[in-house]
Amino acid sequence: MLNPSEFFENGRVKCPRCGQVNDLGSSEALYYADESQRCNHCGFLLIRHINRQMNKVMELLKNDPKWVKLLQAGDINEIKRRMNKFVPIEDEKS
Repeated sequence: MLNPSEFFENGRVKCPRCGQVNDLGSSEALYYADESQRCNHCGFLLIRHINRQMNKVMELLKNDPKWVKLLQAGDINEIKRRMNKFVPIEDEKS
């Protein structure tokens, strides 16, 4: 079973909109964070956005072998660039 306190390095998450680092206090708090969690700086619904991106990645990995190869190659910058097109920040209503 996954131990939430070990899943994330810390309880910090960077806001995809403004870049502000939000400290939720612990790795476990970040793991269980509610989608209504807003950025302390700009009010953006950052957890909801991150969850939408993760769901899209999972969908792409199931349906597109090119995404599996991209992930296996470890090209995180390219993955992030593509995800910003699939799940743009502008789609979030905050």
